[in-house]
Amino acid sequence: MAHNVEGTRLVLLHECADQMELALIKSLLDGEGISYVAQGEHHASLISGQQLMIAVKPRVLVAERDAEHAHALLSAVPRPEAEATLSVADALCPVHENPAIATCDRCGTFLCTACAALGNPPLCEDCLAHEARGVEQGEIRPPRSNLAPVLILSAIVAAAVLVAYLVPGR
Repeated sequence: MAHNVEGTRLVLLHECADQMELALIKSLLDGEGISYVAQGEHHASLISGQQLMIAVKPRVLVAERDAEHAHALLSAVPRPEAEATLSVADALCPVHENPAIATCDRCGTFLCTACAALGNPPLCEDCLAHEARGVEQGEIRPPRSNLAPVLILSAIVAAAVLVAYLVPGR
């Protein structure tokens, strides 16, 4: 979309945390036909390193006449921070319906103290069963012992030494 905002007063709509947030906002504004200017959009590519990402945050500016509509558009978008407020303390174990104290490391299911699978890493009953089926069917192999190759090599060396000692003239 052409961002012709010449001759109008620009106001700051949003300072983005990263390039993904900037892309989301640009897409929303393009969809509504709101012209904008993205400042600092390509600055991260000029200098490498994490420090630049902290110092130069992309900013989105819109025409003053579109600011109210653009703010309403952005406020309708769910924010990850709002979704991340659910913690383990607020959740229940789906099997025992007790307060959760951990999550399954594989699938994220909430686990309580009654769950038998609170190991390291904690796994739910379904993931433990899946893992056990995998071992039985040969999909997941248990770690092999390094003892067998060492014993075989030791036996070969011992046999060679014994043959060299017992055979005269060698």
